[in-house]
Amino acid sequence: MKAVVPSPVRREAGFTMVELALCIAIISIAMVAIMGILPAGMGVQKQNREDSIISQEASHWMESIRNGSLLFDDATNYVDFVQVGQQRINSPVIQTNIFPGIYLNTPAANAIPSTMRLSYPELILGLLSLPKYDSFPDDQAAKPVTVTNTVFAVVRALTGSLNEKVLPQVVNEKPVESQLSFAFRYLLRVEILPVAELPIDRSNAGLRQWNARQRSLYDVRLTFEWPVIGNDFAIRTGGNSRTFRAQVAAQDRYQRNIKGNILVAPNSPINLRQMIPASSRLPVL
Repeated sequence: MKAVVPSPVRREAGFTMVELALCIAIISIAMVAIMGILPAGMGVQKQNREDSIISQEASHWMESIRNGSLLFDDATNYVDFVQVGQQRINSPVIQTNIFPGIYLNTPAANAIPSTMRLSYPELILGLLSLPKYDSFPDDQAAKPVTVTNTVFAVVRALTGSLNEKVLPQVVNEKPVESQLSFAFRYLLRVEILPVAELPIDRSNAGLRQWNARQRSLYDVRLTFEWPVIGNDFAIRTGGNSRTFRAQVAAQDRYQRNIKGNILVAPNSPINLRQMIPASSRLPVL
């Protein structure tokens, strides 16, 4: 008879409760660290995306102003409003005119005359091309009045993702409210100053050359501030700002493609302007 030898009892390997608790604790600590870094990473990605959009927008607006024509015909879809403040020399009063966009449908915007709506791109360009210092005739003064122009516009980004574009619908030719609400907005300040260095030759011929050079070389500064917070005309901007600067060899002219050079706004007249590049100057009238 064959004897049966019992097999030795094998011990099953496994984790104890203490080991499981330690693993859960280590994973929890790692998850807390990851969750803390994730918002910072998303913030950096958002900032880089906004910087890229601003760089592209600056290129569009700079080329449009220096060439005297907008590079995009649908600019009226993206400009919420343009504000022009005029202050006369030796006067503390600032006369403000606001030109609302075609899609700005608020009580304050609807109270402004419809003739001041930004209904065509040339009006937007004429307002943004206003020089920092300008003059216009005044019936009550013996000589033209010199004013300081402060011009800025609130714009929705022309570039970026398609879902943030302000695209009019085919049915009613107006964008949906979600596009107006979620589109990236920024504030654009424009300053156009003549480049005027004192001439070395102070003779009459030297002064004439200096005057001609002063009227043909301009310093264009575009300052972008974002994000824009608030609705209607009561807005403020966040802490982001970038300034772009270029010298433009052009002639500052009254706008020729609009009937009438002077736009009579409720508070003050505005001389709509247009930069004519040096390569395509029109003859002086």
